[in-house]
Amino acid sequence: MSTHRISVRKDREMVQCFKRGNKLWINYTLDGKRYKKSTGLDDNAKNRKLVNFTIIP
Repeated sequence: MSTHRISVRKDREMVQCFKRGNKLWINYTLDGKRYKKSTGLDDNAKNRKLVNFTIIP
């Protein structure tokens, strides 16, 4: 597991993008419950930018 993480605070909730294996995942809290979901995208600069600007606006 990589230490590469991108964190964004949105509406007082923390959203993180991280690498697991070769895929990008997001870690977020909704209504007090923590979720981890795969984006299905490979970890590369283009996909990290896509996650940061579209999935985590």
